Amino acid sequence: MYDPSFPVCLQVWQWGGGYYFDCSYTTWDQCRASGSGRAAMCLVNPYWNRAQPRSSGGRFY
Repeated sequence: MYDPSFPVCLQVWQWGGGYYFDCSYTTWDQCRASGSGRAAMCLVNPYWNRAQPRSSGGRFY
């Protein structure tokens, strides 16, 4: 499941052909450490809810 609160996901392949996503990482290093020694890879969470910069309300001419 993609959690939009975290920017990094770990995709883990399971014996028998299945896989799942663990989107609970804030850094690539956390993800890599969790995936170390497993059939897994880290990837950018496509649903990450990035904080958007606020508009100053000014106008462009």
